[in-house]
Amino acid sequence: METPGSTRVSPKERGASIADAIGDRAEVRNLDSRDDPPTCLVERSFHEIIRGIMKTSFPLIQRRQDDEPPPAIAQRGWRYHHIGIPTTTPMPDEVHLPHLKVHVSGFRTSPYGVEWIRFDPDCVVSDLVRTVPHIAFEVDDLEAALAGETLLGDVSSPSEGVRVAMIVDNGAPIELLEFSRPEGGLRPVGKAQTNTSSPT
Repeated sequence: METPGSTRVSPKERGASIADAIGDRAEVRNLDSRDDPPTCLVERSFHEIIRGIMKTSFPLIQRRQDDEPPPAIAQRGWRYHHIGIPTTTPMPDEVHLPHLKVHVSGFRTSPYGVEWIRFDPDCVVSDLVRTVPHIAFEVDDLEAALAGETLLGDVSSPSEGVRVAMIVDNGAPIELLEFSRPEGGLRPVGKAQTNTSSPT
C-alpha cells in the first residue's frame, strides 16, 4: 500500500547508492503485517542521520589539515615536552642516570627538546623503546590521558613529583608525563627537575 509522497527503494538501489536513491530527505514508514495504514511516519534528513552515526561511532576519525596541530595538542591539551632518540653511540656531554640505567644528552640544552638516550645493557626496557624514537607530552591528568590507550609497561615515578607512562600509537612509543605541582601551579624544584625520561 503506497502513501502519497513516500519513497520505496529496492535493496539493489540501496546497495548501489543510498544517497542517490533516497536523496537529501527520506520518509520512513512502518507497516504492520496486515498492511494497515502506517503506524509511524518519520521524516529525517538522510545526511543528518549519517553524520550522527559518524560522530557517535568514529569521533576521532578526522583528516588533519596541513596547518593544524595534532589532536593530542589541539583537542586533548597535551603539551610537547621532548623527543627521545635511542642510540648505541656515546654522545657529547652525555650524563649517566644510574637509577634509570641510561645515559642522556641534549635534554638540558636543546632548544627543540631533542634528547639522545643510550641504555645500559642491564636496563629493563622494551625493545620498542630501546630502538624507536619516542615523543613525550606533559599531561595534567595521567589516568585520564591513559584511558583507552595501549599501555607499554607500568606507570612509574623516575623522580619525586613526576609520574610517567609509555603508550603505543601507530607502532611508535609515546611518553606521557604528569608533574605534581604545589599550590600556586609551579613545578616542584629539586629532584623533579632532573631528567624525567623513564625506560618503561
